[in-house]
Amino acid sequence: MEMHRIKANSDLNEESDKACYGKDNISVMEEPLTRLLKIFTFFAALGGAIFGYDIGVISGAVIQLRREFNLSTIWTEVIVSITVGTAAIGSTLGGFLSDSIGRRKTVLIGSGTFVVGAVLMGLTPNKELLLIGRMIVGIGIGLEGMVVPMYIGESSPPRWRGALVQMVNICVAGGTMAASIVNGIFSYYPWGWR
Repeated sequence: MEMHRIKANSDLNEESDKACYGKDNISVMEEPLTRLLKIFTFFAALGGAIFGYDIGVISGAVIQLRREFNLSTIWTEVIVSITVGTAAIGSTLGGFLSDSIGRRKTVLIGSGTFVVGAVLMGLTPNKELLLIGRMIVGIGIGLEGMVVPMYIGESSPPRWRGALVQMVNICVAGGTMAASIVNGIFSYYPWGWR
């Protein structure tokens, strides 16, 4: 009885796959994971590493930032949390942007936004520009966080989709770990927060 149900469900899945993809289930499920797709996924998933790095790096940098800019508790809290707040705004914008101009262009805009914010933070002479830089970085992170998993998923063959989208999460964890290492290395230098 149970084997009959499993066979019936298997037949339904094959029929739905044929309807969705216009091919036999076997040919769809055996699409290879090409070298180009691996490279593409790696670079697209770096958006996750950016997210993880920025979340993690502020924990070590905030100690030096308080000294450098004589930050009050309120300023410290705002500088730390503003990135997450603007990331929420960026992810909302990411949905609209990706629908209107496409996933690839949205990923590029997110990456460019992050770079502009990072340069502004690294060169900032005061806490106000640091705050603006963190806001810009947050928007870039939000765009990337919204669109990159979707972009990878839509570009991947069905058999490899879950594993390739998971690379974004692995990169978030890797970015956080890299931030901890960088925090430890640069904590001995007064300019280390830059």
